[in-house]
Amino acid sequence: MIQSTGHGCLPHGTRWVILASITSLAGWGHAIALAQTPVVPSSALTGNTRTTSMLHVNPIRGNDATADGSDRAPFKTITRALEAASPNTVIQLAPGTYSTSTGETFPIALKPRITLQGNPETRGQQVVIRGGGAFFSPSSAQQNITILGGANQASLVGVTITNPNPNGYGLQIESSSPTIANNTFTNNNRGGIVVVGSSTSTIRNNFFYQNGETGIRVQGSAQPTVQENIVEQNGVGVFVDSTAAPRLLDNRMTQNKTGVVVQG
Repeated sequence: MIQSTGHGCLPHGTRWVILASITSLAGWGHAIALAQTPVVPSSALTGNTRTTSMLHVNPIRGNDATADGSDRAPFKTITRALEAASPNTVIQLAPGTYSTSTGETFPIALKPRITLQGNPETRGQQVVIRGGGAFFSPSSAQQNITILGGANQASLVGVTITNPNPNGYGLQIESSSPTIANNTFTNNNRGGIVVVGSSTSTIRNNFFYQNGETGIRVQGSAQPTVQENIVEQNGVGVFVDSTAAPRLLDNRMTQNKTGVVVQG
């Protein structure tokens, strides 16, 4: 179902920023102006008004062997921080590139009631997760993915995701309901996000730019809410297949080969 709700009301605490250009990531080669783009606080998107703990990760000065997760002794990898995280924890990512060369193991699997957070205000402009690994999905074919969103009440906020594998997706949401907000998905050769199974996730205020086949693919019986995203210069902006029934609300899709495809 495609609806338009307008922008008359915004969540309390919404801030407006102007991003003059996003050019720091190799391979973008494209300056964009995102004028008056609403940046919704992560607490408003995830429903978390407070958390019990925070773990820090820094790919440059972190050390998994000696870290306690504090700002002074951060973990080096997201992989290790997720192993150490308990429910209601925010894992705060420092600027940098998180990849196999810094010790990451892919795919990185989100955990229930854990928030993985970079910089929501810039949609993760300088917090880059790059890589991919094989995932054997119970509801679809084997995929190569960067991040697995198979956990309810998990959140992914403020990061840039790139999967250079020829068949790579940035994120696969597998029969669950995570919140995916204020991120950038770019240069994922297969697609930015694929939503499969019976997922009912929220995908909000993300930027999908120059992904291969699709920006967002929704299949199976998935019913995600896809809201207020910018989908630009992808093969297909949003691809809906099988018996999937996403809600597409207030998205801006420009310069894609095809905006929306619905089949099955």
